[in-house]
Amino acid sequence: MNRWLIGLCIMVSATACRRESRQPEEQVLVASATLTSAWIRNFNPFSPNALWPTRAGVYEPLLIYNTLTGRYVPWLATSHRWSDDSLSLEFELRKDVQWSDGNGFDADDVVFTFELMKNHPALDTGSVWQRILGIDKLAPHRVRFRLAHPDYPALPVLAHQMIVPEH
Repeated sequence: MNRWLIGLCIMVSATACRRESRQPEEQVLVASATLTSAWIRNFNPFSPNALWPTRAGVYEPLLIYNTLTGRYVPWLATSHRWSDDSLSLEFELRKDVQWSDGNGFDADDVVFTFELMKNHPALDTGSVWQRILGIDKLAPHRVRFRLAHPDYPALPVLAHQMIVPEH
């Protein structure tokens, strides 16, 4: 048994210490296929057909769901919390965010985005306004969604909405 184990250790050590060939590294191009026949320039964040860079490249959501960890990652919002009665959901917004034109991001932008969908139902492709009664600005960087009823599946719908600037 000991001879077998010593032999195995020598083989593993020899393999680990071998010199790599001096051939140039092979380069691989990885292309990501889309399910559409051609990319269309659609920078409307409310469009159900909008792809990257519109979604999450130009416009960003409050939270991002990490499918590997099963957790929400703070993005434009630093945190979220449910009320005790589960009829409202608050988001604390990141304070150090600027739009590409230098204007600051705040609760007015979030309220504007959701009110825009309310005033123009064709933009409400996620049926947000069937779930919520309203949205309130609680502070410059805090918003509260008032829900029609306890609705935990509303979190991804609200958190993943791309936010547009009020200005």
